Amino acid sequence: MMPNKFQLIQALKAIVAVLILVGHLGAVAAEKLNYTFLPSGIVRTGGVDFFFVLSGFLIYFLYFKNINKGKVSLFLKKRAVRIYPILWIFTLISLPVYFFVASFGGGHETQPGVIIKSLLLYPQSKPVLGATWSLSHVILFYGLFALFLHNPRLTRRIALGWSILITYLWIWPPSLTLPYEIQFLFSPFNLEFLLGCVVAHFALKLKLKYEVFMIAAGVSLFPLAWINNINGYVPVNTTIMYSVASALIILGALSLDSKRTVTIHKWVDKLGDSSYAIIITNLPMIIFITKIFDVLNLHGTIGYVPAILLTGVLTAIGGMLVHMFIEQPVTKYLSSKFIVKKQKVTVVPAKQTA
Repeated sequence: MMPNKFQLIQALKAIVAVLILVGHLGAVAAEKLNYTFLPSGIVRTGGVDFFFVLSGFLIYFLYFKNINKGKVSLFLKKRAVRIYPILWIFTLISLPVYFFVASFGGGHETQPGVIIKSLLLYPQSKPVLGATWSLSHVILFYGLFALFLHNPRLTRRIALGWSILITYLWIWPPSLTLPYEIQFLFSPFNLEFLLGCVVAHFALKLKLKYEVFMIAAGVSLFPLAWINNINGYVPVNTTIMYSVASALIILGALSLDSKRTVTIHKWVDKLGDSSYAIIITNLPMIIFITKIFDVLNLHGTIGYVPAILLTGVLTAIGGMLVHMFIEQPVTKYLSSKFIVKKQKVTVVPAKQTA
């Protein structure tokens, strides 16, 4: 959790989780119920893009003091404990469902190669838990950032060359179909993490102004991106619009947080704390709840929109419960075992008086 004064940044974590959840609600409703409540032009809501930019920002902002201080091992241990245990738990919980009730998935979930890659977060387009494809990009970024902690100068050169090559392949894609791993390595999504780092770097160096304007501009760009996707008014890539919007909102929120005390509702705070658990669990939960509601004919009884809204609320609550009763205890236990080293206390005997 962010320090108390950075409440708006905490709120952004909650917003990211909600945007991703809404995108998955739309995809599942269209596929499982043949009901569309998100316009077809909105390929994604921007939650993943926001998540990538915010992740890059937070990691750089929180760890910049440890550059060149031998903190690589500690950084990687903390990230591994944060990412993998809950991923493994819910992948293993989901597998029996996919094996015995194939209609819950797409059929690929039971393939051994898919399972192994899912547990390792090896890049693939359709992991067992659908939303975790994004975590493969997170792992790649963590690897690059670990190198940055060890050797900033070398990493900056690698990041610059990598960014140029990604941009080139993005603008002028090759005519041949590249293997997925190569597409993954040079995906524009990777630029969003680097953008988050750049945003954090300048936020640490500069005194920011016009925070309300930046937040308003960033918030406005999201619906503009959706409208542009639907109607195609301007030939601007969606990733660019979402990335710029996310960067502006983060800068504005950080500046506002640093200048005045901002208080957010306790449920927004809890939602922000639970954002990772929601990202991991929301898609299987949405599919499960949608199936149950479909069997109960709840969509027909109360209507599609109320049933979908209820699905979203129950999914968010489920993610928060997972955070409180699974993610937090597991992370705390593993951190105590593998990260926090108990300092030896030397007992100095009291001097004896004559």
